[in-house]
Amino acid sequence: MSYLRQQLIQELVLRGCSPRTQEAYVTAVYQLAKYYRRSPDQLSDQQLKDYLFYLAETKKLATSSRNQATSALRFFYAQVLNRPVDHVARLLPRPRQEIHRPRVFSIGELERLFTVGCLHPRHRAFLMTIYGAGLRLNEACHLQCEHIESARQQIRVVHRAGANTAPLSVHSRR
Repeated sequence: MSYLRQQLIQELVLRGCSPRTQEAYVTAVYQLAKYYRRSPDQLSDQQLKDYLFYLAETKKLATSSRNQATSALRFFYAQVLNRPVDHVARLLPRPRQEIHRPRVFSIGELERLFTVGCLHPRHRAFLMTIYGAGLRLNEACHLQCEHIESARQQIRVVHRAGANTAPLSVHSRR
């Protein structure tokens, strides 16, 4: 194991990074060194920028993957090689996250979905409820009868994404 890899792992452990983060960061720095066939401490600023461009344009990596590689390289150059943090941040910009907008269906498409796509009334009622309330799949799967408050026209969402216990009221959109 090389000295720089040992230093990187040591810094990651000292900062309490998870084993998966450690693996991802070590892999990202390894891929950089493999791409140039040189030690990463011998690379120029322009080579680092060119590598990020390669990840985006040639390898066509997703924004999240490029962001992870950028974070790994920023950490390596700032914490292990002790380059100025401001310089590293300017040199290795984070890619902007892509915005994924939900698809909005037309009234005709919804009518076809609710009538032709759902022949059983129970399935139709369930689909109309989760679509109208904007529930996520996990929230819909954990929906129970006692979570529906008909008098107040509310649904109590218990199993939200990222939190399993805190309830959240969602008003129906009628």
